[in-house]
Amino acid sequence: MKNAIFEKEIKLGSRTIKLPLAIILYGILVDLIAVFSLMSACNFGQTNMYRDCVIDYNSVTGCFQVISFFLLFMIGIIIPVITASSIAGEREKQTLDIMLTAPISPSYIVVGKLFAALCNIFMYIVVSFPALAISFIFGGINVISLVEFLVYIFVFSFFIGAIGIWCSAVFNKTIVSIVMSFIVELIVLFAPVIITGITVTQKAVESEDLTTVNSALDLGYRLLILFLTPALGYVGIGQGTGEGFGGMMNEILSEYHSSKIVEFAYGHTLIISLVVTFLYGLLFIYLAARKIDSIRLQGVVIDSIEVGNGKREINEG
Repeated sequence: MKNAIFEKEIKLGSRTIKLPLAIILYGILVDLIAVFSLMSACNFGQTNMYRDCVIDYNSVTGCFQVISFFLLFMIGIIIPVITASSIAGEREKQTLDIMLTAPISPSYIVVGKLFAALCNIFMYIVVSFPALAISFIFGGINVISLVEFLVYIFVFSFFIGAIGIWCSAVFNKTIVSIVMSFIVELIVLFAPVIITGITVTQKAVESEDLTTVNSALDLGYRLLILFLTPALGYVGIGQGTGEGFGGMMNEILSEYHSSKIVEFAYGHTLIISLVVTFLYGLLFIYLAARKIDSIRLQGVVIDSIEVGNGKREINEG
């Protein structure tokens, strides 16, 4: 199904050189990070550093973690800047009222704006493929972990973009919308982590044993609070193959014993986190559509009042 808003945003974005330049600079930066990460995994010889270079293949996994974290960090910065100006920018250019007079639904506008921004982000992800493939080529990760990361990053981008669209619909100014997008993003990502950290600390102090995993993390169902943060999905990547942070989580779960529900949830961290993150995105899209619909209704009421006043003046004249 064609979306006129999506097509308009793509055409407008392709007319400027800003996006190609930004992608080129990003590609150079991520490749440099990949090279330095790979060099950190090399043990250079004393006589000829290039000829005697020995690669520590166990450290190559760290290259993937560095590059993937950098990509997520950049997405968390770029997407709010793009999406937070989508509705607020139309309002500042005084073109939002014209858009709302078209026979299209608010959700049609929101989806078009969001997917246009996600297409731009897709270009950044594609540029990151060669750097991400370094760990795959040298055996640091396998295909399953790489696919898991790609799925996670698309869902994560959808979630961040939905927050930006909602803030853009709520706040009138672009700058305010961008700032509030970052604030809401940080709250959703880190509030559950902070709450769980405080609870774990209190539990560890009460047990007077800060070294045992069971005493510090014996929180029962309260550990499920962490699933409210989309960041948990990143930790679950590689859990099925025992690689990266997922492998570390498996080691913790092997020492930690809790209810069957908690063990099942953390045994399927990535899948559950993807579902929660996607539901977050749908929620913010729904709220953005409701806000745009309320703006349209306010405009209809104002127009009807102005028409009524005009008819009254004519009748009195």
